[in-house]
Amino acid sequence: MAYVAPIHRPSSVRHALRCHVLSAEEESLVLAKANRLEIWRLSEGALALAHSKVINGTISILQKLRPKDSRTDLLFIGTDRFEYFRLAWNPDTLQLDTIDPFKDPGERYMRDSQSQDRCLVDPSGKYLAMHLWEGVLSILRLGNRKNNAMVLEWMDQVRLSELFIKASTFLYTETGHPKIAFLYQSRADSGDAKLATYRLTSDDRDTVASRFDPNRDREIDADIPDPSASMLIPVQKIEEEVKRHNFRNVESAKAHLGGLIVVGETRLLYIDDVTKSTVESPLKEASIFVAWTKYNAKNYFLADDYGNLHVLTISTEGVVVLRMEVIRIGRTSRASNLVYLGNDLLFVASHYGDSQLFKLNLLSDDGTYIQLVQTLPNIGPILDFEIMDLGNRGDDNQLGNEYSSGQARIVTCSGVHKDGSLRSVRSGVGLEDVGILADLEQCRGLFSLRSYGSQKTDTLAVSFLTETRVFRFDPEGEVEEVESFCGMAFDHQTLLARDLPNGQLLQVTTASATLLDTESGVTIASWAPEGERSIVSASANNSWVLLSVDGTELVSLSILNDLLAIKEKDISRQDQIACIHVPPQLPDVGVVGFWTSGTVSLIDLHTLEPIHGESLRTSKDDVSIPRDLALVQILPPHISGPTLFIAMQDGNVVTFNISPTTLTLSNRKRVVLGVRQAHFHLLPTTPHPHDHHSPKQQQQKQQQPRHLQHLRHHRTPLLIHGSENRTVYSAVTADEATYVCPFDSLAFPNCIALATDTQIKIAHIDHERRTHVKPLALGRWRGGLRTPRARRCLAVLGEGKIVAGLTKTVVVCGYEETSSTTGELTLLATYRPATYPAEIAVKGNMIAVADLMKSVSLVEYVPASEDKAGAAPKLVETARHQGAVWATAVGHVEDNTWLEADAQGNLMVLRQNLEGVTAEDRRTMDVLSEINLGEMVNRIRLFEVETAPGAAVVPRAFLGTVEGGIYMFGTVAPDVQDLLLRFQTKLADVIKTTGGVDFRTYRAFRNAEREGDGPFRFLDGELLERFLDVNEATQEIICQGLGPTVEDMRNMVEELRRMH
Repeated sequence: MAYVAPIHRPSSVRHALRCHVLSAEEESLVLAKANRLEIWRLSEGALALAHSKVINGTISILQKLRPKDSRTDLLFIGTDRFEYFRLAWNPDTLQLDTIDPFKDPGERYMRDSQSQDRCLVDPSGKYLAMHLWEGVLSILRLGNRKNNAMVLEWMDQVRLSELFIKASTFLYTETGHPKIAFLYQSRADSGDAKLATYRLTSDDRDTVASRFDPNRDREIDADIPDPSASMLIPVQKIEEEVKRHNFRNVESAKAHLGGLIVVGETRLLYIDDVTKSTVESPLKEASIFVAWTKYNAKNYFLADDYGNLHVLTISTEGVVVLRMEVIRIGRTSRASNLVYLGNDLLFVASHYGDSQLFKLNLLSDDGTYIQLVQTLPNIGPILDFEIMDLGNRGDDNQLGNEYSSGQARIVTCSGVHKDGSLRSVRSGVGLEDVGILADLEQCRGLFSLRSYGSQKTDTLAVSFLTETRVFRFDPEGEVEEVESFCGMAFDHQTLLARDLPNGQLLQVTTASATLLDTESGVTIASWAPEGERSIVSASANNSWVLLSVDGTELVSLSILNDLLAIKEKDISRQDQIACIHVPPQLPDVGVVGFWTSGTVSLIDLHTLEPIHGESLRTSKDDVSIPRDLALVQILPPHISGPTLFIAMQDGNVVTFNISPTTLTLSNRKRVVLGVRQAHFHLLPTTPHPHDHHSPKQQQQKQQQPRHLQHLRHHRTPLLIHGSENRTVYSAVTADEATYVCPFDSLAFPNCIALATDTQIKIAHIDHERRTHVKPLALGRWRGGLRTPRARRCLAVLGEGKIVAGLTKTVVVCGYEETSSTTGELTLLATYRPATYPAEIAVKGNMIAVADLMKSVSLVEYVPASEDKAGAAPKLVETARHQGAVWATAVGHVEDNTWLEADAQGNLMVLRQNLEGVTAEDRRTMDVLSEINLGEMVNRIRLFEVETAPGAAVVPRAFLGTVEGGIYMFGTVAPDVQDLLLRFQTKLADVIKTTGGVDFRTYRAFRNAEREGDGPFRFLDGELLERFLDVNEATQEIICQGLGPTVEDMRNMVEELRRMH
């Protein structure tokens, strides 16, 4: 059984539009990336992601509708399986609500549209026309009364005589009756271009669809002089002083603004919709235009197939059109869509390269008309890729549960033509060194402080085993070590140092806890343990200090009462103290982990008595000990209360949800992060510089969640943070770290101080996990990572033999070096596939050939026999998958099992039936598992990792897709197969996604031959992980009848998620 999950989500943008979706006061940019919908805000001249949703389907249609008397838009979404729905933003829940989903399966005799599915919305935003089937137009409209304004009513499905439509658009009309134009060919092989326009409705109330009769209903019927024309641009009418009339003598009438432009490769043709008058203008240079957007009524942006950006200008005399001119203004990525965002900002959405945001200056004197201000990286389409390493950079041997494919370093061949590039891709939290403070070894702690009168951090205290050193920073970033600072003790190891809201400074060393006046350096108050005892650990917030003395005594000190000892408690007879923590949010509460019992307790800091506690050991033989604690608000308060993180000695991290009112512990989870204990460091959430929120969002963010910096046992750091209402464990792109603290200074805003074994550094850290892409532009990218002529069809068979897939043949060649600088290839054997070898994969002497049209065949290389004189090597077909599958990639999984991908986005696990009864049975490859990924896989790369005993999933391969997605493929352990299949079924029944599209329909195998009922013995990791997003009551419903407890399933899913 198989498992697949995304490690880098698709980045290619196929659809983009500008609309009022979040509020009437601001416009948003909406992007469609494969099965993901993203809403971006524009602020301060840059884009920031405001909302993101996964759809059960590949988005093929994205449009906006405007209901009657509404100030906001509805989003109309269509998928590649003809599922349609509308989405409306709910300001109360801050989510997208689904409205009236429906399906248009079509009839068996209807042919799919030969071009991409088209969906047109008229300028009023109320009428919608969809061209999904050849020669058929589906017409819908929004209700025109207040009580049905949100209802999308079905009008009709009409036949069109224009079968081979190249472009279509609604027109601006003076009458208010919607009109539509078609640019079409008369026949598939004719090579001509014709234009036809129709009124969409036939009655005055616009409630009855037109019959689209070419003899009676066609208003414009014109031959286009440029047969390569493929774009229509509607032109809006500009009010004139003297109202024009419909001229009876059309030949003498002049063309006015209010019509459409037919864009060809060599010329432009303007047609007045009223008078039918035309204006033709030749292009200075021939070009293939692929996208357009409106700047104003007389200027339009055009993008061509070569990455050039142009401005089309209509020259007029008043409102009379004189001519048209196209001027090139710059270079961009090859555009899939252009969106003008206003304020001279233009967004270029791209499938072939990075999506880009440009600042426009069309009146520039120096010829610089566009300036790049922001890039949204895109690694699609991925033509090929190589795995550089799997992210395991530590010194210790790492087992499978610590492995995370999302941390792998991958180099991709991405993009097409001029946008081709090599890209180094890695997922994680970015950490960029800003400067090195000093080469200091054996650091035991870092603490950021403010000097007297300073509004921002300007001091860093560095603790060592026997001393403390302090460094001061000036506003320019210059640093010096000081001999004294605010009366701090430098002759002991500092366990804790922090600024207090009243301007005082708290320092806790192994000898004492001290309250200092930052202006004079005078000691305000101090507390020290009696005798020879020492403080071994300390934690504090703005009101309390909690101390562990010799590991056997707890002491709580009140900061508001000048370090008055409120309570001292000796626990040496019952237990020993392993770790302590005072949370920043909860008042009068502390957390203590105990050594002997292996328990954790929330305590009242006034009495040091336990409030609630939990045992952390899972069996009598479990001797694991809690070694560090953190109680923080990771998720937004309206989603969840604070989360208690407990780092165990064995490398596990146990988490609990804490009720802010009752302080009860619930929703226990266990995540395996290593084999040794972790250490936690709290970092405040750094808001994104372009984040803007509604008043309700601002209210919900008053208590900001915190990031939790976690250091693994081999000192490769992780960041634990909240994302999409879930807790995420993300690798940090730093090789090592031992201690971390925030360092927000004038010279280094929103930075952190970081200690390694040998250095103290200042660095900038991202506020969330991202896909980090480092491009190396190549341009004109044609091949894979090895050779452009053989492309992907090249592999090594072993012992100096090379396998190559040529145009219609697979060959095996022997390679021999004839000298130090020359070599020779000798043809040894050939095999002819059914059509064309799309890819080959080799395991031992077995070669899997992915045929362009006829699925996969297995071919064995049989070397020359020494017993038979003159017997030549040969390639013998041993098995074949009997199916009409347009294969794109193939790879070996294990034993006699192979993974195949096809052009329809399907994944199939195939196995040769060696146990078959007949010879024909043994020559058959059976399907073990199948699923529709929704993206075409271009390349399968295998890898091997050592996994821990009992791992539910064994990672086997990475998959690279044309949409820029990278997926992890794995096999499922036999003992959990039935459980996880039933678990996936329950999840599909209970969890509903945006759009309401059924999971089984979405993931069912589909090609021209057949369509399945759902995924077959294939687990969708993305669905399984949604279990962690729902509340505990829903989790209990899902787990009913499964067998394992809710906690067991949470832990299992957490482990699966940790893999990527």
